[in-house]
Amino acid sequence: MNKKDKLNIDYYLSLGTNLGNKEKNLKKVIDYLKEKVEIVSVSSIYKTSPVDMKPGTDFFLNMVIKAKASISSVEFLRLTQDIEKKMGREKKSNKGNYEDRIIDIDILLASSQIINTATLTLPHKEMLNRAFVLVPLNEIEPNLIHPINKKKISSFLKDNP
Repeated sequence: MNKKDKLNIDYYLSLGTNLGNKEKNLKKVIDYLKEKVEIVSVSSIYKTSPVDMKPGTDFFLNMVIKAKASISSVEFLRLTQDIEKKMGREKKSNKGNYEDRIIDIDILLASSQIINTATLTLPHKEMLNRAFVLVPLNEIEPNLIHPINKKKISSFLKDNP
């Protein structure tokens, strides 16, 4: 494959943590990602209340980053899962059964790809329902178009205050 045939995908990732030194956890993810991909933009860090977790769960720090990579979405998923494991995350939570986590890395979008497999769904199926994703995503890319709904990310904030 020559240089012009290489993939060049814009990945949007949601990062979240509610255990340990939260700011350090987020910085560490970015450092690990920088070893493999180009970081294009980074949102502010947002302190958020836990969603769908047991009462008394500690607050989260969340952010969104945009990265550019020349690897497939499946390879990128493997990369994010490897980083989670390296940081001490043992397992992913099941829907409705969320647990505390040292780090959670969700791929929100991969350019305009639409993928629906047993291991990867893009765009992320919950992203439009989560203010802790939409607010930082809107901060770094308000004119980004959702590949299925064909609407700007900023419009989803207006639809779901």
